[in-house]
Amino acid sequence: MLRLIRPILAALLLAAPLAAQDVPRFLVERLDVRNLRHASAEIVIAESRIRAGTAYTEQELRVAADRVARLSFVLGADFALEKGSVRDAYVLVINVTEAKPFFYLADLIPTISSGHAAGSYGSRAAVGLRFFAGRRGMFHLGLSGEDDKRPYTNDYDAWEVGYTQYDLLGTRGFATLNLRQPVNPLLGHSRTMPQLLVGMPLSANQTITFLYTGLGVGSDNPHSRVAQRVATIRLTYDTTNQPFFPTRGMLLTVAPVGVWSDREGARLTFPDFKIEEFLDHTRSLALEGTAARYWELSDRNSVSATLDGGVARYDTRGSDPGRSTRHFGSIDGGFSRRLSDPAKAEAVGESRIEFHLFIATLGQAAVELPGRWIQANVAWVKRNAWGNLRLGLGYGW
Repeated sequence: MLRLIRPILAALLLAAPLAAQDVPRFLVERLDVRNLRHASAEIVIAESRIRAGTAYTEQELRVAADRVARLSFVLGADFALEKGSVRDAYVLVINVTEAKPFFYLADLIPTISSGHAAGSYGSRAAVGLRFFAGRRGMFHLGLSGEDDKRPYTNDYDAWEVGYTQYDLLGTRGFATLNLRQPVNPLLGHSRTMPQLLVGMPLSANQTITFLYTGLGVGSDNPHSRVAQRVATIRLTYDTTNQPFFPTRGMLLTVAPVGVWSDREGARLTFPDFKIEEFLDHTRSLALEGTAARYWELSDRNSVSATLDGGVARYDTRGSDPGRSTRHFGSIDGGFSRRLSDPAKAEAVGESRIEFHLFIATLGQAAVELPGRWIQANVAWVKRNAWGNLRLGLGYGW
């Protein structure tokens, strides 16, 4: 028996390196970015994570093309190889279809539940303007808002002005510094707060990011204010083909999150009907994650499966001390049908119809939604050089 097993094991051990050698690799002599009108070619090269003088497989180049396509100012990207100046060397040509400097994002699906309209779970919207500075910098300004699904943070709309530096210190990383001014008439005046996002690549598809953001709002009453600070370290594995509405690839994330909030105000006490001032300090430590997979069944049809959620330990000190656990989560299955001509997608954009069915949970949330519900929705999706739009309607029960 041993005489038979040994030759088989030897053959298997030799076959692995031989199989790896059979995969053709292409030596990239230099990179040539074409069709750019606004952005710098160095930003595109940095985000591709391709370095001149290195050999890559066809799969590695395809992954690099998807990374470029995920840039917020890129509508599409194609890679091609042209002969270099020496034998067996190539010029990697990156043909980019740029988005417009003015941009918008609207991802809104209101939900009908028990005969009344409920909030749109996970909705987001933004409008703004971007312009590039130097070889690796980009400024932007605009207005944005998002329902981040968390029951342990405060959502708010904000005016924002910021700057992003790409290829940070030659590492292919990036850093974004924003100044955000919350917009909420119910909360009154607010303070401009900083937001810092730093991302560093760990491999072709893995990135670690650090995010710090603050919130400071108040009212005409000097004793009424809300302050919040959120710090997140996120590890991401991403092979998707689009940043907003992907149809192919995988997204995996895991993130510890720290939230520190202060709330100061006054309330009416019962049964003595007195005005009582209060000041609460809350600390939340959470762990969040996402697992999403997208499959293209054809050039028009795709399906998806998504699992995401988070759980936090909530500790409050002050006038109403206590500890609790809060959580959120959802399981989502989707189907997408492309309505536009795939051959014209990068030139004029694309439109799709989407169907989703998901189960969501929300534990001890500060919004009036049930703890667990099922929702089905249908939406029309439009993506072009001006922005990204998803409008639909959902029903929950």
